Amino acid sequence: MKRLGVNFLVLVFTLTVLGALLEGGARILFSNEKEINKDWVRQFIQYNRDGFRDREFAIAKPRNTFRILVVGDSQTFGHGIEKLEDTFPKQLEKLLNQGMERPKFEVLSFARPGWNTANQLQYIYKKGFLYQPDLILLNFFHNDLPPSHFLDCNSKDWELVPEIWPLVEWFHRSHFYDFLKFRINRLLEKTGHKPSYEDCRRSSYQSRSWDMEEIYLDTLYHTARLKNIHFMMSIIPIMFHLGENYPFAFAHHKLKKYCDSRNLFCVDLYQEGFQGKNEDDFIVSRKDRHLNIRGAELAAQIVFKKLEPLKNYQDLNRWHLAYELKELLEINGVASQFNALFPELDIYPINLKNEKEEIFASSYQGNYFISRTSIDSSTGKKIFLRRLILERDGKMVKNDIKTFDSSGKNLIHHEIIYISGRKVIQTVKIPKSVSKEEFSETKQTYVFAYHSEYREDLDKFLWELEIKENTRFFDPLSLESALFFPDQLSFDRPNIQKLRRGLEFYIRFPFYEKGSGANYVKKLLDDILRVKPFKNPVQFVEDLEKNNKGLRPN
Repeated sequence: MKRLGVNFLVLVFTLTVLGALLEGGARILFSNEKEINKDWVRQFIQYNRDGFRDREFAIAKPRNTFRILVVGDSQTFGHGIEKLEDTFPKQLEKLLNQGMERPKFEVLSFARPGWNTANQLQYIYKKGFLYQPDLILLNFFHNDLPPSHFLDCNSKDWELVPEIWPLVEWFHRSHFYDFLKFRINRLLEKTGHKPSYEDCRRSSYQSRSWDMEEIYLDTLYHTARLKNIHFMMSIIPIMFHLGENYPFAFAHHKLKKYCDSRNLFCVDLYQEGFQGKNEDDFIVSRKDRHLNIRGAELAAQIVFKKLEPLKNYQDLNRWHLAYELKELLEINGVASQFNALFPELDIYPINLKNEKEEIFASSYQGNYFISRTSIDSSTGKKIFLRRLILERDGKMVKNDIKTFDSSGKNLIHHEIIYISGRKVIQTVKIPKSVSKEEFSETKQTYVFAYHSEYREDLDKFLWELEIKENTRFFDPLSLESALFFPDQLSFDRPNIQKLRRGLEFYIRFPFYEKGSGANYVKKLLDDILRVKPFKNPVQFVEDLEKNNKGLRPN
């Protein structure tokens, strides 16, 4: 018995020494791995009055300044980057102002760790519009899709020890345990016993998360258009196998298809600069694949190369709304010709003409009047006419857009956007089918307001966006939470009338005319029939489809 005890002590001693050696070796091997914890955040992160990692900016935009609002998540925030000036937004701002006699560009960071596009849309309405941005840059990362409550895919690494607090706490401090956990989890993924990060991202893009994402993007895109703010996206790659077999190419293709269908200017950072690079050079650590300083610098350089033509324009803030963003970024394009003549506009009118377009601009009683006529080069007929009135500081007063058929005689669409204070008044005229000389007219007043209230019974803030007067945005993520998990997620279950209004909003509201709303509703109805969150779901679905003509957008 005594000998057995001695052997046991020897075994314990041997295992202790072996463990100490393995731990020591792991600490030496991984001593350079940066760990981003609460202590790091307290040491390096400071927030401005709006709660963002940036310096303070005046609400009123300074004169002769072009203001860019960069919206994103932890990649844009600079998770793991110690100095503010090394983050993506500040590096972009530095590049844009480099060589300028005085700063001409302001780049504001509206990024927070853990944000998705729903959070970003909310805070653009809540805070972003107050800063009067000229351009909104959405820095999109692939986990920005809103979560689907029915997508059961968790790629988080499994723990190898029981969830007993003292034991877990001790093991979490062990470098060797971290090494062992990482290797075992990768083996489980390769053998199909655990979903990988790629598996979950692919599932997310194939789920209703993507349909919700389209609704958020369409809402932001059309809001920016009506508020006369340029809008673009940059797509940040996942820092993993950046060669030809990059496993997340499917997501980039889907986003490119979306951008092309909306004629939205998008920059794919993978194709434009990160492709073929060694990802280890651009990440915080192998355990933390956020962009490091070099990664943020490369991303800023890629975006800067696209935006660099903006540096060449004089008085850009006063006339940029006369052109689409793509036109402004076209080297030696029509915007460059307009820019060269603009300083003389107060003395002489501008008249530019080529085979595709004719531009006439004049100054009168403190406003700029700009007329752009697009011409079909094959027929010589006008197909598009845009007339604008801009104030001296570049603010839009009126935007009058006419679209003609191929003959150039018949007007097929007429849109008038008039700005009155913070309201946008849109009038749309479309010829009636019987007679092209008679028009049906609709008039809408947009307010783009943010509303929130604290509910004590739910112990949470509920937020809403008022897009048109008395028309609220139905947040799909909140609607689903209230519909399927009201008790678990602290929401009021919607009654049938509110649910119908919400679904018809996605189908009929003009922001979703490309079909994003109808696609989302179709898939949501499948889960309503499956889960049956209320009585008579079959009748509800049948009535909705009947009233909305098979859920095709009007």
